[in-house]
Amino acid sequence: MEWHVLLRLPLICLPLLVNCERPPAPVYVNPTAAAEELGHLILDERAEVVDVDGGRPVHRRQIYDQGEARTIEEPLRDIYLTPGCHVVKVSYKATYYPRRLESRRFADGRTNYDPNEFALDGHVNEYESAPMRFFVQIDAGYAYWVTASFDGDNFKPRIARVDPSGEASLTILAEQPCTRAPVK
Repeated sequence: MEWHVLLRLPLICLPLLVNCERPPAPVYVNPTAAAEELGHLILDERAEVVDVDGGRPVHRRQIYDQGEARTIEEPLRDIYLTPGCHVVKVSYKATYYPRRLESRRFADGRTNYDPNEFALDGHVNEYESAPMRFFVQIDAGYAYWVTASFDGDNFKPRIARVDPSGEASLTILAEQPCTRAPVK
């Protein structure tokens, strides 16, 4: 292959010859429709949405530091989606403080365990899941609660569809495909 052919290709990064930057990852932007025409993802404290339909859900804002403008990205916590089937990837994080039950030894040799008295073990365990993929059938006016229970070892992720009256009416599990048309 000749050198001039190589230069005509769209983008080739040869680390020793050219300083190339990666193109920015696609970003998910909330739609501009009225809230009642959209579905709303509500995240619990353990959940973080890392991808919506191939884009990272982030809020970009500019800050000025010593006269220099910088753009920072923060995870988007309020995510609105149009009706239809969407691919949502979620990761979960939990912080666990191991505690041991405090006991009291009486003069006669008895030991009393008070279930309300615990002592911290001195270290912190942090757990994080790999991103899990959900296929979420979004309906206008409904909320979708992104949550997981955690048993100390494993996350049990789910998304609960909450109707406008506040009742949870459907549980969506990871990798469960969309199977119906949206409710109008």
